[in-house]
Amino acid sequence: MIERTFSVSRLSCQFCVGKNHCGRCSRETAERLLACPGVLDARVDLKAGTAWLKGTEEDALLDALEEAGLMAG
Repeated sequence: MIERTFSVSRLSCQFCVGKNHCGRCSRETAERLLACPGVLDARVDLKAGTAWLKGTEEDALLDALEEAGLMAG
């Protein structure tokens, strides 16, 4: 089991202005992450630029971030 907080960035959705991401974006991104294999829990705060993930292995978490359209930095 692994838990890790990533610094992330994402393009804004159609409802967000610039890089001021709304709570809706964060919730939908967390839901996308939870649907990925190996991700057991996910919390995303796009405004703060963080994603906390709990999963089975590091590679699964990195794959999930990519699949959800996030860039880890």
